[in-house]
Amino acid sequence: ALLGGEPTLYPDLLQVVSMIRLRGGAPVLCSNGIRLAEEPALAEQLAAAGLQEVHLQFDGFDDEIYLRMRGRRMVEIKERALENLARSGIRVILLATIEAGVNDDVLDQLLDYALGRPHIKGLIFRPAGASGAPGGKEEVDIFPVDVLRLLESQTGGRISEADVEMFQRVAFRLVRLLRTTAPGCFKDRFYVLLRRGGSYTPVSELLNLGRMEEALRQGAGRSPARLLKLLNPVRYLGKADLRQLLTLARFSLQQVSPGRSSGFTGGDGLFVLGVAGLCDRYNFDQRVTETCPSSLFINNRFYRKLPQGLVRSNIRP
Repeated sequence: ALLGGEPTLYPDLLQVVSMIRLRGGAPVLCSNGIRLAEEPALAEQLAAAGLQEVHLQFDGFDDEIYLRMRGRRMVEIKERALENLARSGIRVILLATIEAGVNDDVLDQLLDYALGRPHIKGLIFRPAGASGAPGGKEEVDIFPVDVLRLLESQTGGRISEADVEMFQRVAFRLVRLLRTTAPGCFKDRFYVLLRRGGSYTPVSELLNLGRMEEALRQGAGRSPARLLKLLNPVRYLGKADLRQLLTLARFSLQQVSPGRSSGFTGGDGLFVLGVAGLCDRYNFDQRVTETCPSSLFINNRFYRKLPQGLVRSNIRP
């Protein structure tokens, strides 16, 4: 992922995107969308360089929200950025930072907005928190479990905290059994919706996740042949038809494949919903970092694993 500050301000961004593509990677750009809105040609140039996905900061539909959270009016900017990205054929994941009492009452509106635009492939809520920094605005702190409960209330229970957690349990056990990546870092919660126009069907209405989780739990240590039989998704059909099942299976296999990119890899009929976990002084868990594939905890300090070596983070427990 290309992130940190605002990547679109980097003068050699197009060359970086091209280089990543030439090396077989799948670059993902994280942006506030300002340059993408003001310079329509930039999206076209990025697409020509090989960029396929942008994670766009998108906090709501009222300029008062942006004035409070970002210091400027940005509703029109976000709309223009999305139009330019759609015209260039670049898919989008919306990143919505949620602050208590500021925009925590529009989660369902954000979801409906994203589902109604085919080039938007997912929505990730990022709960605001102090992040370990002194002087943080604790009155607006909100945690992942709060976001899930608000989402359950605002969607009338169609997306429930219990279903999201069960989906995480299924994904965790699947990763453990297939041993495709380092387990243990599931602080970010993800869920899958099957989109139909502007509406959706949650994965929990398609598959019996409880039965799947139980079968995966019992499958530990079994032979590959027995494990494949346990994983036969036809055993867990809810309301899913074969086409839906194949779409979901393809997405699930891509998510646990070794070396997958950080971008969205689902089919056109799938929509990813996420709640990004905080890693700050309030909920830092050293046991999680001990198996984290991208970070390292040494002598009471948190480090990021980067190609040039370990880089100390400003996050402290």
